[in-house]
Amino acid sequence: MNAGADCLVFDIETVPDTELGRRLGFDGSDVEVAEQMFAARAEATGGSSFLPFEQHRVVAISTLLRDGDQFQAWSLGAVDSLEDDLVLTGDDLVPALLELLYATLEPDAGELSETMNDDE
Repeated sequence: MNAGADCLVFDIETVPDTELGRRLGFDGSDVEVAEQMFAARAEATGGSSFLPFEQHRVVAISTLLRDGDQFQAWSLGAVDSLEDDLVLTGDDLVPALLELLYATLEPDAGELSETMNDDE
């Protein structure tokens, strides 16, 4: 990447879905269930304890924007946000991400929203 190039990065942080782990037969505290899930995965894969995506719960979605020499960072959600509050699916996902992106990059984001809705 060239020095000074503009860039937008998304990062999703997850934790093991211990409720799912319990439904899969693991038992104990959240920490114990997570450790059992990691151990079972490592045994199943021959070494990798990285859980399949469906065994994760999203706890934060963060972004970093580099615009020339300026940096902006922000996260979606709050400490008490539920995964359902952070993760959109289906018809809601693309418009919401575009709205966030344009609201951040362009102060007149309302015009984009109206244009997108008129095209449907």
